[in-house]
Amino acid sequence: MAMQDPVADLLTCIRNAIYVKRISLKIFSSLLKISIANILYQEKYIYDFKILKINRKSFLEIFFKYNGMISVITKIQRVSKPGFRIYKTVKALSREYIVSRTLILSTSYGIMTDKIAIKMGYGGEVLCVIQ
Repeated sequence: MAMQDPVADLLTCIRNAIYVKRISLKIFSSLLKISIANILYQEKYIYDFKILKINRKSFLEIFFKYNGMISVITKIQRVSKPGFRIYKTVKALSREYIVSRTLILSTSYGIMTDKIAIKMGYGGEVLCVIQ
């Protein structure tokens, strides 16, 4: 069966790995998943990530960050779904801006956080929310 929603798959794998307190997660790679991992790294939700090539297949390895036994990521949830897309304008993003959480958006200028999108004046599809 083909994977229908790679973002939901990535977020579910991250949630499951954190739940069992794994140090890292290895998952099939794509440009979208790499962009999301890069944002998680820049926002200091994960320790690091690597792109691995094994037998002509590309994998993304994500290394999780913990404070003691508690993960830095307390909540990671899909917002926009393939059957029900959620879009926000820059005005709506700035009204709903909360420092303690990060929205990851897909804009016409690439994947970015809500903080950067507000600064640059872009709106877009809300992929997920992270706390």
